[in-house]
Amino acid sequence: MNVDHAPPALLRVRTTSSGPADVCVAVAGELDTGNVGWLRAAIIDVLDRFRPATLTLDLGGLRFIGVAGVRVLYELHEAAAAEGCTLTADPLHEAVCLTLARLGLEPEFARPVARGPERRCRSAAGRGTRGRVTARRRRPDRPAR
Repeated sequence: MNVDHAPPALLRVRTTSSGPADVCVAVAGELDTGNVGWLRAAIIDVLDRFRPATLTLDLGGLRFIGVAGVRVLYELHEAAAAEGCTLTADPLHEAVCLTLARLGLEPEFARPVARGPERRCRSAAGRGTRGRVTARRRRPDRPAR
């Protein structure tokens, strides 16, 4: 069974189920304060309607997630657990992994994406630091600029 939801413009959600025990919700686009309430309601509706044993959130197409989006993932994990459902987020877009890492979070329900040498993150400033943070130190014999 496939169900397409009609979310806000920056978010696309598709629910698929091969039976009542296993449901997958694919989320793509951008998740921020403007649409987290809609996503929360859609996932709660899936939990109520299907009563799945496992719910997989496919966040592979989610190219942006704000702090409000991260918070709603934690809330949905707790809501699913209260219903006796195991919620996992797999796969995760690299942007989601980066946001979680920058917030210092490693949620138990999220499976990290495996990155090879060719898929390294860029720094927040956009410079190609190839996944490492660098800081320039001022030489003691030179004045600060």
